[in-house]
Amino acid sequence: MADANYPEEMTMAPAWSCTRIPQLALALAVTLATPAAANDTCRWANDGDCDDPSIYGAVSGLCDPGTDTSDCTGYVPPLDISDICLFANDGECDDPSVAGHVTTSCAPGTDNTDCGIVSLEPMEPMDDEPLGDACPPGTIVVDGRCIDEDLMIEEEPAAEK
Repeated sequence: MADANYPEEMTMAPAWSCTRIPQLALALAVTLATPAAANDTCRWANDGDCDDPSIYGAVSGLCDPGTDTSDCTGYVPPLDISDICLFANDGECDDPSVAGHVTTSCAPGTDNTDCGIVSLEPMEPMDDEPLGDACPPGTIVVDGRCIDEDLMIEEEPAAEK
């Protein structure tokens, strides 16, 4: 029934209103619960190895990022990934993050032996005078700088009065 203040089309409930809310909620729930289709378009997808270089510790970088979803979903790399690449220890650097790499077949940080990357170990304590051996002959280290010995002037202590 139309209200005297409003035309009839404004007083009727729209088709999507209260009667459709349960249907919309069900459709939304099904959409959210349905997993997205895995993107396994890489040639090496579904081989049991995570080959996505954007995944930390992947065993290779043979796939484009995001194209080896089934193998990389839930992948947990080992604690030490330094040489887990399938192409590690073959005599050529395959890590694309290292300057001078030969191929990009490994994920970053997984071909350390071939790429010459060594783990950082604690440094030995430095000498008190680190420049001692670095200064040219005829100079001495003063306050961490090389000073020409000829420019050093010894002052006599002031006489006590």
